[in-house]
Amino acid sequence: MPKLIKNGNIIDNPYNWLQDAEQEITSNSIVAAQKWLTDKDTIGSVAGIWLEAGDGVEFLQDVDLSQFDVIGIHFPAFTDGRGFSYARLLRERLHYQGEIRCPWQLHPRSVGLSFTSRI
Repeated sequence: MPKLIKNGNIIDNPYNWLQDAEQEITSNSIVAAQKWLTDKDTIGSVAGIWLEAGDGVEFLQDVDLSQFDVIGIHFPAFTDGRGFSYARLLRERLHYQGEIRCPWQLHPRSVGLSFTSRI
């Protein structure tokens, strides 16, 4: 099972971050937000969604985010700061209380800003 860093501890990652459209979607899947938005009536329950850097968060305003255990934010480059803005907006404007995750290494202080874990 893949590992992740959560709250400073290395733990098993119970979720599967799906990046291939052909991968089977299960209740432990984290799927692309745009795919979920398009297919939410047919894909069933998922653990969470992930946002691309250009997605923004506005389209989630009327979505019940409590249905997601985790929302992932993809950083296309180390210098792209949109993911930090998305995390902050999820917490402060959309009041998301679940786990916010990034798929690669950030500076440990960055995790405490808005992210609760990193893969």
